[in-house]
Amino acid sequence: MPSSCPIIRKDHLQPGDLVFFAAGDDITHVGVYIGNERFAHASSRAGISISTLFQNYYSTHFAFGTRIIRVE
Repeated sequence: MPSSCPIIRKDHLQPGDLVFFAAGDDITHVGVYIGNERFAHASSRAGISISTLFQNYYSTHFAFGTRIIRVE
């Protein structure tokens, strides 16, 4: 991860942050945090969805969040 993209803990996420989920050592899913413990994401099966970080799969597979920071 580039130094311009800091790792963000779940309790410090802000709207617009990217959230990553992992199975083992592999990142398997990504979404965009929208606030109130919710994030938007897409899958080929369900299309675009809004889920919460507390749902069973997402709670146990949360890897990290990151914030894209513009570096000039």
